[in-house]
Amino acid sequence: MNRSPGAYTQGLGTQTAALSGGYYRTSPAATLTDSEDYNGTAWTTTNPTQNALGKRTGCGTVTAGLEAGGDDIGPAAPVGTSESYDGTSWANVASLNTARSMAATHNGVLTASFTIGGASPATNYYDLVEEFNGSTWSEETDINTPRKTLQGFGTTALALVFAGETSPTAITGITESWNGTTWTEVADLTTPRFSGGSTTGTTNTGGLCIGGSVGPASSNAVEEWTAPNYDIKTVTTS
Repeated sequence: MNRSPGAYTQGLGTQTAALSGGYYRTSPAATLTDSEDYNGTAWTTTNPTQNALGKRTGCGTVTAGLEAGGDDIGPAAPVGTSESYDGTSWANVASLNTARSMAATHNGVLTASFTIGGASPATNYYDLVEEFNGSTWSEETDINTPRKTLQGFGTTALALVFAGETSPTAITGITESWNGTTWTEVADLTTPRFSGGSTTGTTNTGGLCIGGSVGPASSNAVEEWTAPNYDIKTVTTS
């Protein structure tokens, strides 16, 4: 990427058309609005986000993207601020009803998406689910296990969320499936973890959980969800 090394960016899109907006720079420490897109070969700097935030949730495409919530590297509390991306510029849209950061990512599209779980402040864990219809956020059925730094994929009709932190010292592999009406606990991850990656998808029947943290250490484990269970895949390498 063109920007300095950092963390807590939010990615969305696909392997050949991806977008990353906003992040924490490592040195000197700061939260920045840098935004870049990826065409399958190279990263290109785009117009910056409206807000300097990290730890956001995001979904959509490089021509219709959404980021929501987050916080900055300073003492400020998490926010509900949301932004949409039209392929050229970021614009502020309606804020979440409950400010939070570290919620689940990759659930839906710009006009039909979920923000799931998260925390505000860092030790207040949520089971809250909010749905965005392209204009406003509304409350949806809560997940069963409050947590932050969880992952997910699917749509507002069929979704899956998994992993995360349930307390400052507890990591989970709990997985929940959404059928459009209710969340149901299904098979757990083999390796409990948090802050990993997940694939985008249009259903709750198949996708990947990639890497993540298992406490003070990191994991390169990859698990594939093929309902109703996970299969352990070849680990990632760097």
